[in-house]
Amino acid sequence: MTSMATYQSNPPEKMTDGDDATFFWSSSAPSNGDYVGVDLGSVAPISSVAVDMSKSSSPNDYIHSGVLEYSIDGSTWQPAGTFLDTPSVSATLPPGTQARYVRLSNTGVQDYWVVVREFTVARPSSAGLIVSGTPASSSGSSLASAADGNVDTSYRAASSPASGDALVVTLPAARPLGRVGIAGTGSAQVQIGDGPSWHSIGSLAAGYTELPASGVTANEIRLVWRAGSAPPVIAELVPWYADTPAVELYVTPASVDAAVGSSVTVSVGLTATQPADLPGQLRVAAPSGVSASPLSIGLTLRRGAQASIPITLQGTTPGSRQVQVSFAGLSQTFTLNVHP
Repeated sequence: MTSMATYQSNPPEKMTDGDDATFFWSSSAPSNGDYVGVDLGSVAPISSVAVDMSKSSSPNDYIHSGVLEYSIDGSTWQPAGTFLDTPSVSATLPPGTQARYVRLSNTGVQDYWVVVREFTVARPSSAGLIVSGTPASSSGSSLASAADGNVDTSYRAASSPASGDALVVTLPAARPLGRVGIAGTGSAQVQIGDGPSWHSIGSLAAGYTELPASGVTANEIRLVWRAGSAPPVIAELVPWYADTPAVELYVTPASVDAAVGSSVTVSVGLTATQPADLPGQLRVAAPSGVSASPLSIGLTLRRGAQASIPITLQGTTPGSRQVQVSFAGLSQTFTLNVHP
């Protein structure tokens, strides 16, 4: 979706076609408030956004001053980050974020047109999992409950497994798996596969089972039941992807205002996304004219944990400045607007 007219045969659909060689191209420079974005069709959980703009023959055709926003209804918008003079922008969103619309809005004045090669909205790892298989679920239960992101719901088999019965979880796409976690009970072999071939990674144990998958690329996970065993109950199956960063990093608010000499505080949020503790150094890169405290802090983000670290800032001269925060190889940028 976009508020801008299209130049030649470069419609907005090309910024969501998965092809970096195609692009949306506006037919003029954007006005203040013009935007590019996507409509997901319905409200859905989202985890991150990335927008890749410009092209080699038009390196300056991008939104030079913009704000990344998301909305449930298309009327009320929440900021995810502000950006200045960068053709590729991205933001990691707080856990639990839901939206139908995501857009990058122009907030400045420029002469260049806008090229968007890809506008990508990622969903949490549990989104898009499809569950199928046998035995059939009992009344009040469903197969989908085995991978719905909610441990309070469960797939409960209506009968003991027969020979050949299996629970199959299909991933949105083939990806390397680091580990597979399963909460539930039953007698089964846990296997990962890419269609024709399957690789066994261990057996299901009562309560909680976590098995290493060694980075094998797969698009399905299945539990092959032992015939005649007790009816299985699976509260949740969780794929841990090997290509996923070990942490989600976000800053709130994404833009903050302060008078010269006055202090203001932002919150740096960290969420562990892999089944392991993560030690690291949180660093703040304060540009000239900005002081930040602390500039660096060592911490260990525990498995499954969230952390919120306050950062106090002070500007010495008026102007808008980009401040970068980094941890464990990831970084986020927010804007400090200092007023006279």
